[in-house]
Amino acid sequence: MSVTLRNPNTLQPITLSAAALEQVSKEMKKRGSGIGIRLHLQTAGCSGYMYKLNIIDEIVAEDDYCFDGEINIYVEKKSYPLLKGTEIEFVREGLNRIFKYKNPNETGACGCGESFTVDENFKNA
Repeated sequence: MSVTLRNPNTLQPITLSAAALEQVSKEMKKRGSGIGIRLHLQTAGCSGYMYKLNIIDEIVAEDDYCFDGEINIYVEKKSYPLLKGTEIEFVREGLNRIFKYKNPNETGACGCGESFTVDENFKNA
């Protein structure tokens, strides 16, 4: 199986901050495998959408978009409109270290920060 679209110039990329790149690299090295990460959305939480980020060992869907880099970032095609332009960061919050998403498409989030929403007009555009 191969990804049909790689580094599409017409699409806003999904990027990793330096800290996120370092963390994903460490996790891939620790597990001893991985072709990259896959980002998609799951309908969940009180605001509508939840980010799902996984290290993958093989291409999950042939129509995923792939943004090549030190770490390849595969993005589910149907999730891409709500994710375009997102930067994935890795931050320390108290004792926790977590991935955070700077998504320019978000219009709101739940109080606990586990899910987000977008403008209804945007979703249908």
